[in-house]
Amino acid sequence: MGWFVLYALVFSNPFRLVAVMDTSNSATNPDLIRVISVAPRAQVRTFGGWLDRSFFFNAQYYWNCDDGNSYYPVRHSSKYRVESLFQSQSRHRLEVIPAFSLKHLGLTPDGELVTGDYDKLYFYSRSGVRKRTINLPFRISGFHVTGAGQIMVRNANYLALLDADGTMKWMKLLSASFLSERHYSVSENFLVQVNNNTVEARRWTSGEVVWSRKIFGPLHTSAFYGWLPEGKVYTLKNGNQLQIVNGETGLLEKQHILPKNPINVIPHPLHRGMYLIFEKNWFGYFDYEKGTLEWIIDIVSTQIRAHYQTDSGDFVFLYSNSVMASLDYKGAVRWSAMLPETPSKANFRRLPGNNIGLLTDRRFYVITPPAGK
Repeated sequence: MGWFVLYALVFSNPFRLVAVMDTSNSATNPDLIRVISVAPRAQVRTFGGWLDRSFFFNAQYYWNCDDGNSYYPVRHSSKYRVESLFQSQSRHRLEVIPAFSLKHLGLTPDGELVTGDYDKLYFYSRSGVRKRTINLPFRISGFHVTGAGQIMVRNANYLALLDADGTMKWMKLLSASFLSERHYSVSENFLVQVNNNTVEARRWTSGEVVWSRKIFGPLHTSAFYGWLPEGKVYTLKNGNQLQIVNGETGLLEKQHILPKNPINVIPHPLHRGMYLIFEKNWFGYFDYEKGTLEWIIDIVSTQIRAHYQTDSGDFVFLYSNSVMASLDYKGAVRWSAMLPETPSKANFRRLPGNNIGLLTDRRFYVITPPAGK
């Protein structure tokens, strides 16, 4: 037997998956094939404008900005040019900038493009003219522009917050080297992962540590953590120990042992649960309020090649070479789509409205779900 067995549930929805298989069975899931084959079909069309696909896929770094475009650096001699994926929709014309590390790029609410080098931040207009420079007291390794226009800058040892005009609100020495951060717009705190197996919650107004939690031991290096609806925080300790804590106080509210270590965790933005992707082509949905794995399916003996979450929380994925499907948190297949090709590379992109973009190595597809989906 596999690591757990699911039993069939009968639902009136004809597009509801019946999660009934024993995970020790390596055969494909006929229920998934059947349900997707009869689900409402999304419209698939190709993008009419010009795309810079090859450079985008070969770029070491790229940034998805609030203007709906994606930007990446292309080296020209001793300098870089910042190119955009949607050339016909580009709102910035940043021609050349010095050849420094371009791991990060930001876009302010006023439409300025921000880059960083050593101990400086540079602000460019849409036409590529450098408008201002901010000097910092330490060499930066990255930064993040918030929706309010404030800028969080960091290196391995320091974290600082600047107002939009460049005034430093605070600067803090970290207890261990910086690894990552998470933000939640309505919380007074933000999360920082540091290199001593710890996640810290810090106050936006002061940078002070409000609470901290250990997230894994020395033999477990996968760190899944982040914000949940209603200001809760999840941490996945030691691979499969899911902890739900209060985002303001850090107090433990719930704890669950997952049946197996996930390789990806995607919280639902509206409901108290999360999609979990496991090895061997399985993924499912875990309700952390009830502590139950609501459903799990086999992705037809092939890996999820790319996935994407809509604003409403539906899980869209590409599998089996050219088949796309969208599932909701109840496991219902909302729609499916067939691509006219089998891409070797695939990357979902966020598009305005209800549309979803899928960039492949050959072309860019715009997927429009059926009405009401």
